[in-house]
This record gives sequence, structure tokens and C-alpha cells, in this order.
Amino acid sequence: MPKKDVQPPILLPARMNLGEDALTDLEIAVLEFPFAEIVADFCNSMEEVLSPNRKKKVWIPYRQLNNGLLACASTLTHGFEYFDIGNYRALAVGTVENPLRVPTPEQIHELVIIWAHEWTKQFQGKGKADQVNSVCDRFLENMAIIPTNWNWQPITPKTLIQNVNAEKGLGYQAIPSFLATLLHEKKCVIHSGQREQEIQWRKVQGDGSGRTGLFLVSQPFPALYTDDYGNEREGYFVYRLDFRVQTQAGRFNQYGKLKPWIFLHLSCQRYAHEPLIETNYGRDISVLMGMNEERLSGYEVDSTLIRLTIENNGREDSNLWKFQLPNLLAAFKARPLETTDNIRCNPSRYGNLDNSPNWNRDEYYLVHAEGYKYEHENHKRGHSIKPGFSLQERGDIVAQVLEILDGVLIPDDPMQCDIPAPSGQKTPLAMRDYEYISQPPSFTKQQKEKLTEKEIKQRVDNRRQERQTIIADAIERALQGKPIHIFLLWRERDTCDVTYQTLRDAFLLNEAEDFPEHIKVSPVWIDEPNLLKPLDTAGLAPKDGQEFDKQIRKQHQIKLDAWRDFLKQKVISSIDSTTKPYCFAIVEIGQRKKKGVHPKQSIYRAVREACVLEKIGSQMVQTVKPKSSDKEDESTDTSPSYSKKTEGRILNAVLDVTLRQLGALYGLPSEVYERAGIPQEIAQNLDVIALCRRKTNQGQDNIHYALAVRLRATGAVDVLFPDRQNWIPYAQAGIELGQIFSRVRCDRNYLKTVQLKGIELAKFAADVLTQVGDQPTLVLIESPHKLVLAFMRQR
Repeated sequence: MPKKDVQPPILLPARMNLGEDALTDLEIAVLEFPFAEIVADFCNSMEEVLSPNRKKKVWIPYRQLNNGLLACASTLTHGFEYFDIGNYRALAVGTVENPLRVPTPEQIHELVIIWAHEWTKQFQGKGKADQVNSVCDRFLENMAIIPTNWNWQPITPKTLIQNVNAEKGLGYQAIPSFLATLLHEKKCVIHSGQREQEIQWRKVQGDGSGRTGLFLVSQPFPALYTDDYGNEREGYFVYRLDFRVQTQAGRFNQYGKLKPWIFLHLSCQRYAHEPLIETNYGRDISVLMGMNEERLSGYEVDSTLIRLTIENNGREDSNLWKFQLPNLLAAFKARPLETTDNIRCNPSRYGNLDNSPNWNRDEYYLVHAEGYKYEHENHKRGHSIKPGFSLQERGDIVAQVLEILDGVLIPDDPMQCDIPAPSGQKTPLAMRDYEYISQPPSFTKQQKEKLTEKEIKQRVDNRRQERQTIIADAIERALQGKPIHIFLLWRERDTCDVTYQTLRDAFLLNEAEDFPEHIKVSPVWIDEPNLLKPLDTAGLAPKDGQEFDKQIRKQHQIKLDAWRDFLKQKVISSIDSTTKPYCFAIVEIGQRKKKGVHPKQSIYRAVREACVLEKIGSQMVQTVKPKSSDKEDESTDTSPSYSKKTEGRILNAVLDVTLRQLGALYGLPSEVYERAGIPQEIAQNLDVIALCRRKTNQGQDNIHYALAVRLRATGAVDVLFPDRQNWIPYAQAGIELGQIFSRVRCDRNYLKTVQLKGIELAKFAADVLTQVGDQPTLVLIESPHKLVLAFMRQR
């Protein structure tokens, strides 16, 4: 029994209220971009006069303009960013200690004119010269006229206090930027173990994922330690602090407007200090750049870091500053940036990683991303240090920040902690994973001495048989009683043998035992080796740009058709048409990384799409190779052995098909709900619905899609798409989702079906909620910043 005088643990949420007088000393100014209509007209006119073979949408290089502005004027909070239909505006935020210091509209206009000139150069030779020149000349004449009364417009802080959504939602950018500006160059001390550590915060402009605004980083810290395996670890990291503004339905201020929460998000960010030799294909490289002297005469700078990107697409402009930024700065007659080759080859030379007070030139910090490899003592390795920090360290930093921002940020009331998660023998099966299910019984030293090997093996087999039912029942529940047919498509015998045995292990089958009655497994040999060959580039390279991409698309379709023919002949024909099982395939696709083979030549997407179109779920595996043996004895018949890494990736592929793609849980969700304290009559009927949203860029297309996933108390999982009326099983939904995007790839008229607008997303969420009947239901809605809003409906 707990002692009566022991207080229950409490949770201090990292969300804050904004003090009523917090914005009194805030200076906010916005500058509209008055040329948006002129720019849009130029695009339309240019599209009309381009040569027929060059007809395509003309994109406006706003990102190039903004990066150029910020590379010269780091005192801006952000450049001309989109904020409303056809409208763009720049933002600057200041405080008493860091007052507004912005370029004049006349200065900005000079740079805008140069940007416009540079933009028109790319259309030379792409149409009839007289028509193209006429459109460009008319555009430049209009851009040269500076609008009357074009000035920075002050925004009164009171406006944002009363309504965070005022001025087209300006508060969502201005308030986090204001908080970051307040902390800029401020210091705090945290305690880590026996030592004290001083942190000095520094503003950074240009968040990732297309967002803009300010966040904070600390000065770089060196890390040198020995890990649990005796390996020396060294590298550099910074603390990163982001502020996010969120509103909550039904939470209003005294003016009847939504009252904002301020969320603090603390993380670690690592910097490179060794030569970067391997990156993530297709993903730009981030560099934080700081200026210690003017880049362009007359444009003030401060110690704010600016996020710039290096192109990483395998073409001629790869590994160069993105958006042709050096060309624009040269046109500005500004001091040039350091070359990207120098930064990549020697990042420690160009970044002030040791915090030297005498550093008086530009700073460049190459931001590490998972997957990067660095040169170290004549071999390559990932970043040496691991990220993360303790809960105590996190709490200490947040407490220090709140002390500096006393009266500005007011912590939310403490919350009582959740009940402890079930552990040990009391953990419900729905919370268990394969590692637990497959764990053999343990034996004490006395038992091992007492039992024979045969008896121990019998007990292990008995345990496996007991838990076979758990796995079979989980799959049957997820598939709602329908059978499943798993195909193993293999080319090399080792791949077949290892994958087939791993499938047997996934179902805990003992020797001579067969798969459960509702589960069928069929190995199928890939008899045509050309199916596994990379896409043929016909001698073209990424530097050939559109011609290379066109060849890849052509070969994708050829490979897709070849795989569909193979599936129809070798797989579809063996499916039982009377039981109509769910079909899945584990497919060997060779080695994905080969010297001289571009990532775009991978057959992965073509095979996946072929399976989807034939209504087969799929999971790819690379060819399995046994470990090489230095001592080979032909007279000894020994089974080949495989590395733990190989066995691990095959197990992940098998579990993906037999669990994750089915939405299977080893136990009933209702048992988890009951353990959480939900009354039995509700727990055994509770539906949990999650609304999931995905926003990403696919080439030049913006994808914005959503779906709803429903977990029933019985373990059944269903999915609802925005354009459908009925829920479909999770196992079927993966295939149908693939077919949706395959249709978009083939016919761009369907592109809008995966580019949902705000009103369409809201309507979909409303449709999901209105479909909830008498069932007790918990609905989880993901917000843009990884927060989850929950709605509970009971009978």
C-alpha cells in the first residue's frame, strides 16, 4: 500500500501561456511584395510564347529571391513568403535589445530588379526571339516602376494579443520569431552530472520542410567519449529550440478569440567536422551560414544564422548552392559565398566549431542528416556521436529558458501523470511484439543440469506450439476471417531458403509442422533474369536532365509491363478464385546499391506498382548472400551461414508482410483499454479512429492527402479514403492506395485527387465524425506540428 503522505507524480507540460503584457516591447513590420500580379502575368505570357517542345509551366523563383535577400540582410525574419492567394510579404521582428534594422524598400527594389533580370535570362533561345524579348522587356519595364507609398507597415502588438489569427495569421510566425529574438545572444547555465555547461542562444532563419521563421541553436559543443563497446566517439552538436503556436478548440481569451498555446520543442542537431563523402540522393544538404561582415554595402547584418541548401540531385548543378544563388549574388555585386566543395571537403575549417572569439569571417555549419557518411582514417563512417539527452537535461534547459522569459511565458498548470504502462507478466498481448512472442522458455542452472537435451527441446517446442495460436488468431482477426496467400518470388536459392525459413519462424512452426489452414505460402522462381536488371539509361546520365528523366519514365513503364506479365503467368494463375484470399508477395530485387548504377535505375518502384495493379501487397528484399568462409572443405557438408544483419533485414521484411501490412495485433485492443481504466462495457465496444495527413513534394508536384484508420475493440482494422463512403479492411487499403497514386502517375488529370485543399480536408474530417454511430469512439486528429487532438464520444 502506498504511504498516505506521498504525493502522486505530476507532469509539467512544455506548453505555455503568453503573458498579457508580453508583446508590449515587440516591434513588428511587414513589407508587401507589390509585384506579384506583374510576375504572374509574365509567367502566363511566357508560357504562350515558348517553343512547342518547351511548353511547360513557368515557375516563379521566389525561393531564390528570398535566399538572396537573406544572404545579404540577415536582420530580416524572412523574405517575401506566401501568406494568401497571390500575395507575398516579408517580415521583420525586433525587441528593445535587438531593434528593427531592415533594408529600405528602395534597397530591396534594387535587388528585386536584378533578380528579375537574372530570371529572364533563362528564357533566351527557348522561343521566337522577338516574342520572348517582347515579353521580357515589358516585364522588366513594369518591375522597374517602384510603387508609391510602398513602405514597411508596422503592426501593433495589441492586434496579435487580441487575435492571433489577425493579419492573415501573422501571429503564428511573429510570436515564435519574437521569442527567439528575445533569447538571441542570451546565456543560461545547465547542470549535467558533476559539471556546469553554459549555453548561448543564437537565432537561425529558415526552418526545414519549406517553413520559414526563426528558431534557436546553441554554440557548438564538442563531444568526446567512449561508448559501451569501447569505441571512441567524437563530434560536434548543438541544442536546438523551436517555438510553436497552436490554438485549441473552445479555448478563448477575454476578447472572444482563440487563445494560443506556446509549445517549446528541444532537440539536438549535429554538425559535420569530417569530409562529407556520401549523402542521401535527392535530398538537399543543409548549411547554416553566419556573417561577421557586410556581404553587400549598405545592408546591415547581425549574428543570425541563415539556412542555405546545396543541390543534391545527381545532375550538373548537383553539389552547388541551390537556386543558382552564387549567380544572383554576383549580379547583386555582393561578396560571394564559400564554394560548396570546400565546405563539404573540410567542414571544420569553415565553421567556428571551437567558438573562437577571434573568428571574423563567414561561418558555415554543415548540418548532419541520417545516412551521411564521412571520411575517417581512410574509410567512411556515419556521424560518430549519437543524439539525445536525458529528461533531467531537457527539464533543466526549459527551466532556464523560462527564467529568462519570466513574465513572457507562463507555464501551464501541472497535470497528473498517466497510470504506469503495464509491464512484466501483466502486459496485454496487444502490447507485445514478435521478440516477446518468439522468446523461448528460460531454464535455471539447476534445470539445465537436471533435464536432458531432448527434454529441453521438447519444452521449447511446446512453448512454440502454445504461441502459434496467438499468431494465427492475430492474422485471422486482422483479415476478418479471410485467408491469406503469401508468395515468395526468388531468383537466388539462398534468398528463397532464408526467407522461407524466416516465414516459418514468424509463425513459430516446429519441424514437420505446416502453416495454419488459412495461411498458404508459395515459393515462385523468377525464371527471367532481365526482370531484375536495373532500368536501362541508354547511355544517358543525370546531367542530361529532362532526357535522362524521360528515359527513366519510359523504362519504368517497360519494366512495369514485364513484371505484370510475369505475375499474371506465375502468380495470379495459382490463386484460389473460390476463397479469394488476400495476396502478398516477398520479392527479391537484387542489390539496390551497385557501383555505376544511379538510384533512379532501381526497379523497386516498378515492381511495387506492378504488384499493386495486380492486387498484391508487396515487400522487397535484396538478394541474400551467405557469409564467405576462408576455409572451405568440399568433403564437409555444412549449411551456409548468414550475417545477423542479413537475417535481421529478412525478418523485418517477413514481419512487414505478416503483421504491419495487415494491421495485426497479437491480442485484443479491448484488454489494453480495460487496463487503462476504461469501464468494461465501453472498452469492449470502443472504436479508435486516427485521421492521418501526408504532405510532401513529389518532383514538382505537391502531394497533400489524408485517410482515416479505425481500430475496433475486436482487433479488426479498417481504412476510409476521402472519396469513399465505406470503410475497407486495412490489408486491402494498402493496395487501393497504391492504385490511386498509380492512376495519378499515368494520368495527370487525376493529380487533384491527391492535392486536397484545406476545405476538403475539413470536410473529410467532418464526414468521418458524422459517420460515428452509437459506438463509443475516440478520434485522434494529427495537427501540423505532431500534436494530437482527441475527441471522445460515448453512448
